[in-house]
Amino acid sequence: MAGSSTNVILSATDYPVLTLGRTGVSRADSMAQLTTGTLLGFKRGYLHGYDLVDSSGRRLNVRGAREAIDRGWKKAFDFMMNPIIRVELELEVREASVELEWLKKKVIQSLRKDYQAYGDDYVADLIRDVTAARTTRQVIEVVPGLPKSRST
Repeated sequence: MAGSSTNVILSATDYPVLTLGRTGVSRADSMAQLTTGTLLGFKRGYLHGYDLVDSSGRRLNVRGAREAIDRGWKKAFDFMMNPIIRVELELEVREASVELEWLKKKVIQSLRKDYQAYGDDYVADLIRDVTAARTTRQVIEVVPGLPKSRST
């Protein structure tokens, strides 16, 4: 089923989603969380080429992203004064149903690599919970989330 459809739209029932990419693994609980970031991150290709796994188990590929046109007058910035923007994602279904063991392996690899600063006990607890998970949604819910968006 690889590359079966483009222009996939995620609905509220598809969240939370897991992002898997070069910055590691994280969880987005809403569309606003998933599609809000800094202009600098957008220019550096954040999310482009990433895989997403939604709570129903679909594996999606982010084929492209473009800045959404913001007609509002409010501007937000992160602590480094980078503008916060919203992006629109072009998604493609990579797999209709991801294998649970594959997902667990990817998440555990990322937790071991990217979360060590939080301490060995914290990482061990996360890995234990991922290993015990029986569904895709349970795996996703173990992973720490992205920062809350101002729009959620």
